[in-house]
Amino acid sequence: MCLPAARLLLLQHSGGQHDKSQSARQPPEEKILLHAFSNGGMLNLIATIEAYQTLTANKAPFPHSLLILDSTPGGHLLSTELHRLSRVVAAGLKSTLPLPGFLASALSLLLVVCVVGIPTLLGFENSASLGRRGLNNPELFATSSDRLYIYSKADELIGWVNVERHAVEAEDRGWYVHLKDFQDSPHSQHMRVHPEQYWSVVEKSWKTVVLSWLGNNKVDRTIRKCSL
Repeated sequence: MCLPAARLLLLQHSGGQHDKSQSARQPPEEKILLHAFSNGGMLNLIATIEAYQTLTANKAPFPHSLLILDSTPGGHLLSTELHRLSRVVAAGLKSTLPLPGFLASALSLLLVVCVVGIPTLLGFENSASLGRRGLNNPELFATSSDRLYIYSKADELIGWVNVERHAVEAEDRGWYVHLKDFQDSPHSQHMRVHPEQYWSVVEKSWKTVVLSWLGNNKVDRTIRKCSL
């Protein structure tokens, strides 16, 4: 949860026998907003929800009203991601290690192939594929919740086509989807570059959720691109 002045929810488990009387501390009138940044945040969110279900012995989807996906999910195919990811990784290597350009490029290509390509060749899903599938798993995320995708065509790490394609898949599976393309902000920097617009879009999406609580049914199921 990342709204300014919002309260943070911390889930803890101390072991031992689970006391069901202590499990539902949240009053029914309060709602949860989830906010994930980049593929790392997406994977951590999915792992957290899976752990929550295991620790609480509750297999129902996590109770939330709005999921904000900032600069995620990215693509999972080596054929489309090799050039993009290796370029970003090479730039990171050259900025932190005294490596010649050709060596940084070679290491970045090898790293991307190992992380993205080899798992697929061995018959496993890579992390990006697991994340994309996990986000659209109704056993983890309730389809009654709204979803806001925040991204940018200037993002060198996460391709905007991959984000919009995942949004379409989510819409087809029943989620109520909002999209916001910030056009010129770098990866995970939309909040910093466009702070007023960013929180305005978040507020607009949250108000849509609130209206549904008040009985205004969501009739239009087409994907909405925020104009703010």
